[in-house]
Amino acid sequence: MRQPTGIDHFKAAIIEILDETFDTHHGLYLDRGTSLFETLATVTAAEASIPVSASCASIAAQVNHVTYYLDVLNGDLSGNEPASVDWTQAWTIGPVNDEEWTTLIGHLRACRQRDDGAARIDAGMERGCRVRGCLDRGAHSLPSGRNPPGPLHHPEPDDLG
Repeated sequence: MRQPTGIDHFKAAIIEILDETFDTHHGLYLDRGTSLFETLATVTAAEASIPVSASCASIAAQVNHVTYYLDVLNGDLSGNEPASVDWTQAWTIGPVNDEEWTTLIGHLRACRQRDDGAARIDAGMERGCRVRGCLDRGAHSLPSGRNPPGPLHHPEPDDLG
């Protein structure tokens, strides 16, 4: 039997972190019952449509942004990197009704399920997927020094990479 390598441990850790982030408590960093999908299940379409503050997007826009990021990441990992990435588009969502909110969460869940699994990570690593590049894509919308950091920060137009 083959001994696990550092890469095997890395892949397992990434998969476990993603699982806890989106679905299942493992005791890594979230409290029980606070995964993304568990939290979103408590948010109504009306609540998701309200900007969190004057400088933050609505929860619906945040969900749309995460979904867009996962679409881009899935392309990177599968060797189908998009020709262009329009982060501004990821924030363009207005108020949602119940059906639109359910569809938006369903699309996020579908993207999450495509992103899951060691096989996709293996394929990305074998292709030489730039792990740093994938992480850079995720960090593109971190606030600049002008804005306080926060999970629901809506970037200024010049913050979009």
